[in-house]
Amino acid sequence: MTGHFPNIELIEYIFQQQVLSRLDAGERYIPDVDAYVFPQTWPNTGGGLSEPGYVYGQAITKQYTTVIVSHNHNMAMVAFGNKPAYIVDDLNERFMSDLRTQNMAGKYDSQTRY
Repeated sequence: MTGHFPNIELIEYIFQQQVLSRLDAGERYIPDVDAYVFPQTWPNTGGGLSEPGYVYGQAITKQYTTVIVSHNHNMAMVAFGNKPAYIVDDLNERFMSDLRTQNMAGKYDSQTRY
């Protein structure tokens, strides 16, 4: 598995800052969040951060996926390893289904999936 166990506190802090930046100026509520961490398998060494046009090693790669969810704000952030990949501003059934099956879309595919 690539890397070590992710720094959940750091990823949660980054997510909270992103939530706060999206709130109205007077609202300063720090969201209660749920954190999910699980290994995920990818078809190349780029893992969940792979993008078209880049060259990656062709090897089955396991990488930790961290998903931080704020149900009161209907938002989530997905990180691969310790690197935040994307934020979902409106949680939908497809996102929640992928979270339940521990099969999150990579950074590039998330743009059209969620």
